[in-house]
Amino acid sequence: MNSTGPFAATMMVGLLLLFNNNSPVRIPASIAGYLSFLLTLSRTMWASWFFGLASLTSSLKPQIQMRIIISILVMAMCIVPLTTIEPFSEVIGSRLATFSDLGNDHSAEVRQQIYEESLGKALSMALGNGIGNTFTIEQGEIRSVVIDSGILDMFFTLGWFGTLPYMCGLLLLVYSVFQYPEIRRDSFMSAARAIGLSNLIGLPIGSAMLGVGGCYIWGFLGLTMAAHKYHQHQNKLSSEMESIAEVNTAKDKNYENFLINGTD
Repeated sequence: MNSTGPFAATMMVGLLLLFNNNSPVRIPASIAGYLSFLLTLSRTMWASWFFGLASLTSSLKPQIQMRIIISILVMAMCIVPLTTIEPFSEVIGSRLATFSDLGNDHSAEVRQQIYEESLGKALSMALGNGIGNTFTIEQGEIRSVVIDSGILDMFFTLGWFGTLPYMCGLLLLVYSVFQYPEIRRDSFMSAARAIGLSNLIGLPIGSAMLGVGGCYIWGFLGLTMAAHKYHQHQNKLSSEMESIAEVNTAKDKNYENFLINGTD
């Protein structure tokens, strides 16, 4: 956690999960959590949190959506005043201001330069260099490449041969988690999907599928699939129990008829 990216990703996951917690501790935990999250100054994770929140609220029933909206308003009333006092206001305010001036933002310029310098080299690799090897060979010399993009990372390490099935599998996974009808009534399942997807949207500006971010992507999308299997199993058990109950009811009626007819 001694790094901005992993810490911000972890805080984002925890803050999204707090929407499913009804404990009184949620309020102070959220205040401390959101303040820490803002102080990471990670715009990527801020945008990912917003995307995750939109995904979470849009997939739930109106009653749960209203509860989440009320929670957000309460959190905002507690957190916004804290961000307007020193030493938080200057640090957080200056970072938020960069959203309105991305054209003059240094980090955005660096990422754009990385794409300009490395995209052509990455797309020219059929087999890639292998996992963990982000380099090119120029004039017989190995030159390391600074990569701040999950897309470039995949092409450098896996090449076209590995990236195509990898991306197809990832897209199929994302498609499948959008087909689960249980999402609307299972708030944790919805939160797990939102967390996985919110980490995934960071691929163009970071290797989100690796390290801490990768754990959250694969872990929470896997939990979403597991929840779907759980609901399927529960529905199957319910159907079997109903069938058994119907059979037992029919047997009881037959037995009663037998007793009545036998007595007559």
